Amino acid sequence: MKPSESEIAEGVGRGAQALVDRVYLAAILIVVATAGVVSIVGSIILLLHQWMPWWLVLGIVGFASIVLAELLRRVLMPPKVPIFQISTPRDD
Repeated sequence: MKPSESEIAEGVGRGAQALVDRVYLAAILIVVATAGVVSIVGSIILLLHQWMPWWLVLGIVGFASIVLAELLRRVLMPPKVPIFQISTPRDD
């Protein structure tokens, strides 16, 4: 027996609500994690500033962040996945 239109609409509504709930939770987790990372980086900067001038501390933390980002990109992304892709007329 085929489902009626109302059953299909109800199923789609539940699926959409579940998707919205997951996106909402993911957004909250991203914001909380970002706040944690900013707090940790800030505390490292303030700790290092006790022994070094500001320009040196910010340079060290900036360089370390760039190196960490590159290492994570190489570890977490497969080698054949481009970071960005530019579409050209020949591709279409």
